[in-house]
Amino acid sequence: VALASHPATDMKLAVKVIKKRKLLNEDPRMILTERQILEKVGESTFCTHAYGTFQTEEDLFIVMEYMKGGDLFNLIKSSAPLSTAAIRFIAAELLCGLQYLHRNGIVHRDLKPQNILLDSSGHGKIADFGLSKLNVFGDQKIYTGAGTPGYVAPEVLHQKPYDAMVDYYSLGVILFQMATGADARLVKSRNDIYRRNIDPDLRDVIEQLLLNCPKWRRNSVQRFREHRFFSQIDWNNLEAGLATPLLKMPKCPEINMKKKIKVDKLIQQPRGQLMKIPQRQQQMFKNFDFTSTKWRRMLYRP
Repeated sequence: VALASHPATDMKLAVKVIKKRKLLNEDPRMILTERQILEKVGESTFCTHAYGTFQTEEDLFIVMEYMKGGDLFNLIKSSAPLSTAAIRFIAAELLCGLQYLHRNGIVHRDLKPQNILLDSSGHGKIADFGLSKLNVFGDQKIYTGAGTPGYVAPEVLHQKPYDAMVDYYSLGVILFQMATGADARLVKSRNDIYRRNIDPDLRDVIEQLLLNCPKWRRNSVQRFREHRFFSQIDWNNLEAGLATPLLKMPKCPEINMKKKIKVDKLIQQPRGQLMKIPQRQQQMFKNFDFTSTKWRRMLYRP
């Protein structure tokens, strides 16, 4: 991921650069699915926003909002255990984010602290949809495994068909890490949770998220907004983006953008006389480009 800036406004941006040649040697469908999802979740307060996607003959570019606070993994590493109030706020935002994804038929499949980005105020957003599945609604199941060891739900480990409930299992592991600073792979049983000094209501939420049976997990998640642990959350205020984070963010150093590349320079790379990738393979990326309304306003600002 490259740090870039918009040439007209000098706005900081994050640009993900992907080599087409590498994708063709693997599975290009994954990046195409990620691009579809990024366009689909553009209206969510709780998912990273993509301003647009572009391509040259050799590369694909995803232009995203720059999240100055870094990722949750580094925050846990430097500051865990976090306060119960801070965990409650982040958990509520992530819960809203997952519910938004699942309503839109998206299963993340790789939720972990590295894929949760923070802004400078402490708001959390779900990121990196490279392993996500699209168009999974209702009782539809997924049959291919994915995820990171330590965060993968039991049904995936046992190679059983699964659904969106795997994301909530991952959320349970993340909450445990925020409360203890422990390695994700240490969460193996209820005893692992009880041995830790965790707020009782938070412990109950974690236990319900980590239930082995996905049906039991689903029943619990459907009632979470009324759970005593979240009694201090104003859900309407939170979903409107008006809630104040309770997370004390470490001070981030200012980045000298003069040393960073401009987006127009990044996407207007010199091209050789001959295309390095045959036209028939280029056709696989013909629907990759999109521009969000917000990005369009910036590009054509008078």
